[in-house]
Amino acid sequence: MPANSNLNPKTPDFDPVDVHIGLRLRALRIERKLSQGQVGEQIGVTFQQVQKFERAHNRITAKRLKQLSQVLGTSLDYFFEVVEVKGNSLVVDSDQTMMDLMRQQDSFQLLNAFYQIEDAARRQAVLELIRKLGPDPSQAHT
Repeated sequence: MPANSNLNPKTPDFDPVDVHIGLRLRALRIERKLSQGQVGEQIGVTFQQVQKFERAHNRITAKRLKQLSQVLGTSLDYFFEVVEVKGNSLVVDSDQTMMDLMRQQDSFQLLNAFYQIEDAARRQAVLELIRKLGPDPSQAHT
C-alpha cells in the first residue's frame, strides 16, 4: 500500500525526503510562532509557496533552504536529520506512520496550540494529560 494511501486516495505520492523537509520546516515555523506569510515575506515568496514547501507540493531549492534556515535560526542540518544516503539515493530513516500522522491537519493544530503555551510546566502537564488520555498500555495487543 502506498505511503499516502491512508490520507487521501487522490493524493499523489511525494518523495519522502521532500515530505520530511516540509514537515521539519512547518514544525520549526510553528515553534518560532511565525506565519507562512511572515516566512514567505522574509525569503521573497508568497505564503502559498511556503505552504507548498511544507506540504511537499513544491521542492525547496538549496538556495531557498539556506534562506529558510537563516530566517528560522537553524542550521541546514536540521532539515536533514534522519536523512541518509543509501547507494545513489537519499532516504528518510524514520517511521512512515509518524510522517503520515504529521501530514494530518489535526496534528499541526495540536502542535501549534502546544507551542503557544509559554510556561514549560504547563506544557509538561499537557503532555502528561495526553499520555493519560491515550490508550492504556496494559490493554495493548501484542
